[in-house]
Parts: sequence; structure tokens; C-alpha cells
Amino acid sequence: MLQLKAYKILVYNDTPQLFLAKDQVGTIYLCMTIESTTLYEEYFAIPISSKKLNALVNGKIDLRAAFQTSETGVWYKVKASETNDFIADAIIFDVVDEKYLPLEGFILPEFETVPSKRKLKNGRTRITVIGKYATVSYLDY
Repeated sequence: MLQLKAYKILVYNDTPQLFLAKDQVGTIYLCMTIESTTLYEEYFAIPISSKKLNALVNGKIDLRAAFQTSETGVWYKVKASETNDFIADAIIFDVVDEKYLPLEGFILPEFETVPSKRKLKNGRTRITVIGKYATVSYLDY
């Protein structure tokens, strides 16, 4: 079992749909919603290198390609805990089950507006960027 903390939301639609998280040693994980109920959120995650993350963010690969192959050979099923941490359990595939993969062709949106910044009571800053296809909102640490 692995504990993750979300640090950047890439796609937000009522709840985070795609976000980045880190484990205790700083490994970055790409996490995507696979099930959302009133009781819990469940995510599919992979550890992701900065090279692969840059390719995704810059539109060189689509979201499906990012999730189809794991650079470590391990994927994770992740559930949110009551403390807003995420608990990840490893899944090993020879070939990733289609039910976990997004459709082909989803490229992270190009952003057309200047980010808006809002100071929160806890001292953090919420940054929101409205894109062509999605709104991205994240906390600046």
C-alpha cells in the first residue's frame, strides 16, 4: 500500500478528474478518475517520469498513451481517504484492462486565458486557468 498526496489538478469538472500526486519520496503519479460515487472517488494511477509528463503536457502524447504503458511496469488503483490523502494499491498487468483506459485522442487542453489567482484563508493561492475544453484549478504551494 502506498500513500499519495495530490499537488496539482490538471483537469477539473465538479471534482478533480486528472491530477498529479506525490508519494513519500517525491515520485510523481498521474491519477485519473475511474469511478465517482457519493461515497468515494476511485482513481487509476501510474508513476510518471518528467520526460513522459512533459510529453503529455506539451501534447506530444495523448492521455491514453500515457496510461497504456507504465515506465515501472506497475499501475495503481487509488482511493481517497478521510484525510484527503490517497491510498494506492498496486495492480500488475501484462496488458492494461480497457476499462481503465481513457479514449484515444484526449490531449490536455491549450489554455487561452491568463491564470486568475485568489489568496485563500490558509495562506495558499488558488490558481485557475480556463481552457478551451476544461478548467484547471490548483493550489500554489
